[in-house]
This record gives sequence, C-alpha cells and structure tokens, in this order.
Amino acid sequence: MAGTGGSSGKLTRCERHGIYYDASSGTICPRCFDEAEASNRPGGTSSAGQAKQGRGFPILPLLVLLLAGGGVGYWWMHRPTRPPPEPLFGLPGAASGISLRPLDPAPFKSEITALESVLYNPKPPDLLTPGRIGEAARALGQAVIRRGPKVMAQQAGSHILGFANQMSATEDVGYSLADLGRARTEWEKVRSAAFQGASWFRQSTPGLTTAQTPTRPKADPRLLRQLTDWSLAIERALRFGRAEVDRYGEIGVDVAERSREARELYDRWTSFARQWNQRMTTVNRMAPPQPAPGSEPSARMAYQYLGRAAHELQMLPQSANDYGVPFKSERRMRLDQAERELQNARKELTRARK
Repeated sequence: MAGTGGSSGKLTRCERHGIYYDASSGTICPRCFDEAEASNRPGGTSSAGQAKQGRGFPILPLLVLLLAGGGVGYWWMHRPTRPPPEPLFGLPGAASGISLRPLDPAPFKSEITALESVLYNPKPPDLLTPGRIGEAARALGQAVIRRGPKVMAQQAGSHILGFANQMSATEDVGYSLADLGRARTEWEKVRSAAFQGASWFRQSTPGLTTAQTPTRPKADPRLLRQLTDWSLAIERALRFGRAEVDRYGEIGVDVAERSREARELYDRWTSFARQWNQRMTTVNRMAPPQPAPGSEPSARMAYQYLGRAAHELQMLPQSANDYGVPFKSERRMRLDQAERELQNARKELTRARK
C-alpha cells in the first residue's frame, strides 16, 4: 500500500481496491474488511471463492440433455410403424408384399398354363386336386427362380412356392374336398403381384364356380354291407373277450416264481391267447378292401374306425409287464378303446346310409 499526507492524518491507498483510508488509526481497507467478514459467516464466500464456484460443473445443461434424450427415447418407442402385409392363404408375408416390378409372364407361359388348367378346370375337384395344384405351382416357382432376373425372380418365386406348399398341405386333409374358389382367389393375388398382365391368363367366373362345386358321392351299397358285417363280427368278439378276460381278475402271483399257481395262471392265459388270436384272424378276414380316396367320406371313416377297433382287440393278449398276463387295467383299457372305436364306426355308417 502507498501512503500520502493530509490534514486528517496519514492516508494509505489499498493496492487491491484503490481506496484511500486512514491507516494511522489501525483500520484496514473497508472493502477488504467487508470481504473478510463475509468469508467468516456460515455459508459465506469471498469474491475469490465465488469466482471459483462459478467455474464448477454446469448442472443446467446436463438436465436439458437428459430431458431431451428422454423425449427422443419416448418418441422412438411409440413411433408409428407400418403394418406388415396381409398374410396370403395363411402364409405370413406372402404375395401382397411383393414390391418389385412384376415379371414378364411370357417365358413361363407353359408352367402358368399347366397350373391354371387344374385351377380353372370346369369340373368338381377330388381329394388329389390340391396336390396337383401344388406340384404345378412348385414347378412354376422353381422355373421363375431358375430363369428369371435375379432379385425379382427370387422374391416372386418364393411367394409362388409358398402358395404351392400351402396347396400341397391341404391334400386329403379332413376328408373334405378342396375349395377351388378360394384357391383361385389366392393364386390371382400371387399372379398379379408376380407377373405383368397377359391376355391368356385365366379368370374366375360365376359359371366356373358352379361347375367346380363338389357333390357328395354316394356310398357303395356293397361296401356298406361289408362294413356292417365286419362291425357285427367285431362286436361279438368284444362281448366274448370282455366276459372271458374278466374271469382272470387281477394278477396275484408272480409267474417268475414258478409256483404251481403261477404256472396254472400262465398256462390258462396262453391257451386263451391262442384261441383269441384265431378268433380275431377270422374277424379280420371279413374286412373289405380299403375304400378308394374319392369314395363317400363317411364310409371311409367307418372303415378306419373299425380297423382301429380290430387292432385293439388283436392286441388284447399282449402284456406290458414281466408276468406274461396283462394287468386287469390293461385288459379293460384295450376293450374300452375298442368299444369307443366301434361306436364311432356305427355313427359314420349311419351318415353314409343317408
């Protein structure tokens, strides 16, 4: 500090603040005094401390960034999305999703014509028609992939093959004839997406739909008589078997012990098993030939049910244990299942006679 004279005493200049004060009275610069007092108060800071504090980490910009990031994340999670293309014929992502330029159909005319000759045939379909459609569509899809432009051919061919697989999977399912009207609708979606238009493409018409409507085939009277006779023979064997095997009761001995009681039980059951096998051989000889795939559906179902009933009875003597004689629960399970199959067969025979 620099001093100077005056009438009021010796004045001293504060080098920090440039203020003159009377140092002779033992005081200091008023401003330095105020800063010292402020630094001694709780929570107080000097101007130097305030300057240091002002250089701390910026909290407000960080909060702004966090809020902005949260807003972007919320928008991303709830942003509108484009729905996937509607599935074709139960096949996800099929023909309606083709976005590339359709192919020229001329190089594939023979394959397309072969497929449409089955799809647009003005006759009712049979149970093998879906398989034939699937084969023709598969040949077309493979030809497109093999001979068409790389990217477009791969996409169009994959959708055609999807249609082919779907048709092949419906062959002879549930003993119901194919709905060619629905199959044509799906094929025309595939065709319009995969190929450019052509005058030789076949089109659906009301008359075609009427011509393709299947009529239920009539059951062969001779087949119905044979199935009825077979069912009666199975019923007689079932009644005889239920009364016969109930006489054995539950197994109470171990055949492996080779006791007299065990040997007698085993011998009696073995004798019954031989007689039973002979009886079932006679019953199964009454089974008619398997009905043709295109025959009346209920008659074919009755044949299947009777075959399963006869199989359960044929397996009656077989044992799943080490005793050689089936448990009582095993015998009853076989007989009960055979009876259920027989009842189902009778219901189908009733439908077939209508």
